Amino acid sequence: MKYGHLASLFLNYLSSFRESVCMRKLIPIVVFLFFVNSSTDAQCKIEQNKFPDGTMYLETEPSLMYQTSKKKLVEKLSTDKENYFVAISPTPFPLKPAGKKVKKDLIVFLSNNKTYTLKHFDSRYIDQDSSFEILYLFNKKDIPDFQQNTIKKIVLNDGLGEDIVYNLVLHTDAVKKQLGCFLKKKEN
Repeated sequence: MKYGHLASLFLNYLSSFRESVCMRKLIPIVVFLFFVNSSTDAQCKIEQNKFPDGTMYLETEPSLMYQTSKKKLVEKLSTDKENYFVAISPTPFPLKPAGKKVKKDLIVFLSNNKTYTLKHFDSRYIDQDSSFEILYLFNKKDIPDFQQNTIKKIVLNDGLGEDIVYNLVLHTDAVKKQLGCFLKKKEN
């Protein structure tokens, strides 16, 4: 709704200068900027949820990190407003109870050419065991680096075998943008 008032003012302005040559050139630029601004906000969709123990947390929309014909990784961020987590959902995933044995930390390589270790926090089956999620905890001192850099690759053990190196090309800046959304929401 925050664009509603702006859009009506813009349309009123357009109707008064409809025949102007300058306005004909300006309209495509303004429309493009409107859609770019709207897509930036779409990346910031944050939902409030509750764990079974009653703890409230905020969560971003899932984002595709990696996909081939045989493997897919989807990530999303969550926070209890004190700690920040990245949840990775691999497909395929190990059958129950093998996934509960996934305990290895996540190794992340950022575009600043530094390597970071996110501590394993939890491995869980969700949606009545139709999905599997591995939750990793961000080190608070590393959050500024994740906000300023994109992810180049990760080393993950998804419970189906050995550690696998994933070179990321899809949405490499998703974690960076999602952290920015959380911190902007925290300020408000």
